[in-house]
Amino acid sequence: MKRNLLRFFVGGIIAFCCLPVANAYDFVSDGVYYDIISGSTNVMVTYKDKNYNSYSGDVVIPSTVTNNGTTYTVTALGKYSIRNSAQLTSIILPESLKEIQMGSFSKCNALIKLTVPNSVETIGNLAIQDNPNLKELVLGTGVKTIGTGAFMGNVALTKIEIPKGVTEISSNVFANCIGLTSVNIPENVAKINGTAFAGCINLKNFTVDPANIMFVAVDGVLFSKDKTVLAVYPGGRTESEFTVPEGVKELGFKAFSQRCITVKGSEFYDTSLKTIKLPSSLEVLGNSCFQYLVAMESIDIPDKVNVVGNQTFAQCTALKSIALPASVEKIDISAFSGCTSLKDVTLGSGLTSIGASAFKGDLALETVKCSAAIPPVCKSTSFDATVSSATLIVPEASIGAYKEAEAWKTFGTIKASDGAGIGSVETDSNVEVREIYNVNGVRIAEPQSGINIMKMSDGTVRKVMLK
Repeated sequence: MKRNLLRFFVGGIIAFCCLPVANAYDFVSDGVYYDIISGSTNVMVTYKDKNYNSYSGDVVIPSTVTNNGTTYTVTALGKYSIRNSAQLTSIILPESLKEIQMGSFSKCNALIKLTVPNSVETIGNLAIQDNPNLKELVLGTGVKTIGTGAFMGNVALTKIEIPKGVTEISSNVFANCIGLTSVNIPENVAKINGTAFAGCINLKNFTVDPANIMFVAVDGVLFSKDKTVLAVYPGGRTESEFTVPEGVKELGFKAFSQRCITVKGSEFYDTSLKTIKLPSSLEVLGNSCFQYLVAMESIDIPDKVNVVGNQTFAQCTALKSIALPASVEKIDISAFSGCTSLKDVTLGSGLTSIGASAFKGDLALETVKCSAAIPPVCKSTSFDATVSSATLIVPEASIGAYKEAEAWKTFGTIKASDGAGIGSVETDSNVEVREIYNVNGVRIAEPQSGINIMKMSDGTVRKVMLK
């Protein structure tokens, strides 16, 4: 019995291994591969097999195709359908098409022109990307949705007309399209991701349809309609100095960091902007807004800013000093990471926390002055290990607390400041004590004998000695 079972088992394996592998398509007609969309008489174009590279020469895709007596309507280019078709020289798409799905066109090296029919409403993520010789991309008037990274890496593309029906320009849509020099934002676009034009190192100007209620261009720079948000500073501008207009309250996500790009092994960074003048009206620094500004040596932060966000100054390799006003309460993750020339940092009295890797890789750091009476909460990785040879200067009454606090205690030298940033002992009848700490930074319920550090209702910090 065992021998018979063994024969059956082995025979089953052999039979299974010899089964024909199913095609990646339902049928082929005139050299085009199709998948039938379940429960319908519609089909989508697909690929021959997982090697892709299914098409070459001049290809015409019809509106309808007949197979086994049934006529189907071609409504979509399926995922990865034309991918890696390196010998494809041209393709004509039908007006029946509604959707170009994820990765449909990629690395079609011989493709020079592509016209998307007016019938297409959706272009998926990475749909038409990394085609090195695609110079002309014509988008149909029916397009409403363009996915993430849809056109990224089309380095030969020199112009694009975004259809009026598009309401959002999502992340990396035109990333690394180094041939683009100008872009017009149509009337219905209500949202633009900060990375939409990342790596467009020759993009010098934006224009905006006057009917657009969300955005406006001022001297080629993209702002919110009310001019309170600077959304995107074009990556192709070559001026060494830029003044953010008064009235701007926010710098958008990656607002100035559009030139970081790697193309064919070459890296590009913004080597032009050395000086950015910020207005007194500014309140918000968007995450990564100055990242990779490798020529900027210093910048003055207005006193309405209360957070330095994720990677705000990351890889600003020429930045030598930074002084944060008392209004800044939080330094977020990797805010100054990779600032390899940063020597002197001044932190205001209002600072309460510093995120992980905030100063990681800042190997030149020599002096940090922190006026906060209570050591800001840090992660163990907030500072680079090289601060063991740096000097930390803090309020005299707080030295003990800093010597015990996470990350701060790793500084090689911790010494007292001249008292700047410590509140006056005198009191004001309109100001109340909100919190009391001892010299070790431990919160206490009532003042004790010795030095007490008091946080007041007006935001000041005061040192009070009781006998």
